[in-house]
Amino acid sequence: MKILINTIILFFIVSVCFADTLTIYPDAGSGNTSADGPIQVFGAATWAAARTASSGTAYPTDANTFVMQVYRNSDSNSYNLIRSIFTFDTSNGGLNPLVGATINSATFSFYGTSKNDAAGNAYDTILVLSTPATDDDVVNEDFDQVSSTLYSAVKTYADFSTSGYNDYSLNAAGLTAIDRTGVTCLGIRNKNYDIDNVQPAASGGPPTSARTDGYFADQTGTTYDPKLVIDYTPAATGYGQVI
Repeated sequence: MKILINTIILFFIVSVCFADTLTIYPDAGSGNTSADGPIQVFGAATWAAARTASSGTAYPTDANTFVMQVYRNSDSNSYNLIRSIFTFDTSNGGLNPLVGATINSATFSFYGTSKNDAAGNAYDTILVLSTPATDDDVVNEDFDQVSSTLYSAVKTYADFSTSGYNDYSLNAAGLTAIDRTGVTCLGIRNKNYDIDNVQPAASGGPPTSARTDGYFADQTGTTYDPKLVIDYTPAATGYGQVI
């Protein structure tokens, strides 16, 4: 008598996933997929009017300019404020590499070129949520769309580099806010006066005496452009087969 033994072999093929990096820059100008630029309120009569303004003057095509300003004129006792918006196509052109992936960390970087603090106010900067009217432009009405939702630790005035990239590591809220299939919107704002609502001391000079500056996406090439670098582990893929 013959005995037939059926052997079932079960095996799986599973891809091994290693961490990868996605580096994204805003588009220059406007009307593409993403954008960047500062928005300024100039000559407000009171500190409250500057902070709560619903619009300012946007500069979406400037290449090297203020990223943040808090200024109190010592002569007219008027106020200027600058906040900046940066949007990034984190779908990577619709390829969606972050879908199903584990985002391990992300860093926003802005290349500083100069700074000034004549009044000694020690203005810091911090990464925040922004909610611009459109992903592909920065407009006047976006001034109050640079929020107080904090996405990083504070970078002090002393630590703001004027000859290299200033890095802002995204916190848990910032990582959660990364849009895996669309555009992620970020902003730079002053924390210790603007967000915290502390009226600054009067500056001893013109508006240029109170600011931090850097390169935006309209600077030629991408060598000095703002960027968002995302470290992620792609989603695992695999299948099983029975023989």
